[in-house]
Amino acid sequence: AKLQSKATAIGMVLPALADEVALIADGVARLVTGAGDGGAPVADGQGDDWSRAHDVGELLFAAVGVARALGVDPETALLSRAGAFRGEVEARG
Repeated sequence: AKLQSKATAIGMVLPALADEVALIADGVARLVTGAGDGGAPVADGQGDDWSRAHDVGELLFAAVGVARALGVDPETALLSRAGAFRGEVEARG
């Protein structure tokens, strides 16, 4: 988010909310279908090659863009969700 804020401060135009959401949808489709990855569909435990890592990075960057467009601090949102997940895990175990 800080880098995206700096980019806008120097005059770069970042994608709008709808564009970021479209990037996320396209990225998820690429991961699920294996497009751009030799056509191999995603299976658990098969995510450590460069192409998938790149696609996941694109998804994460677009998710930060969505948070920015909505006025939400992405780090705070992620920490909040991680805390909630931790509570769910601890409640079960």
